[in-house]
Amino acid sequence: MRRLVDEITDSRDLLTREVYVCRDGLPYDFNAVRSRLHVDVDPENPTLTWLDTEGPNAWTQSMLLHNEFDKLSGVDPGDRARDDRITGQFFDRLKSVFDEAVFEDINSLRHKSIAHAADHISRSSAKRLREGISLDELARSHYLLIGLYQVISANILQQSWLADAVPVPQYDLFEGINHPIASEAGARSLNQFWEKHCGERGDWCNEAYREIISGDFVFSPV
Repeated sequence: MRRLVDEITDSRDLLTREVYVCRDGLPYDFNAVRSRLHVDVDPENPTLTWLDTEGPNAWTQSMLLHNEFDKLSGVDPGDRARDDRITGQFFDRLKSVFDEAVFEDINSLRHKSIAHAADHISRSSAKRLREGISLDELARSHYLLIGLYQVISANILQQSWLADAVPVPQYDLFEGINHPIASEAGARSLNQFWEKHCGERGDWCNEAYREIISGDFVFSPV
């Protein structure tokens, strides 16, 4: 994920307002298209019609993308230019997510104990990490990565919005667990825990996005 953020940052000069708005064939000047389409309407014989959502006549989509790029670039609507770019501060905000201590601890543990060869002296520096990384810290890292995904996918690349953080099982994942792993009441409790767990992480899809897009890292899941 860090490499993806770095690559997008390094290529930020390619992502101008014109590219952001027009890349799928949308018009840059949505006002001109809107005015032209309104002229084609017969005021004496009004009819109900659909607005295009793609192509050169989709002025509403173009308007929405201009508004979104205003937020990313910090440019007022009256000062728009085709070569506007996303601000460096925005990318700094994304990179600052990786400055959280939990990522440094996870990386140290990975380098010393999992990914690379190390002797006992080198590994001893990670002993505290093996004892200190908690499930809450892992949840925090998961939370922040989900938020980064939402910002990159929805805001920068105009792609999908993650609706939930946990895959939806296509069956009863606790079916048969009461034979002999847990009692029937215990299986019901596990199912309730699972629903609560999924609900909390589903909320991350919105909460982590809002936290990262605002640059205010304060929320810690428990």
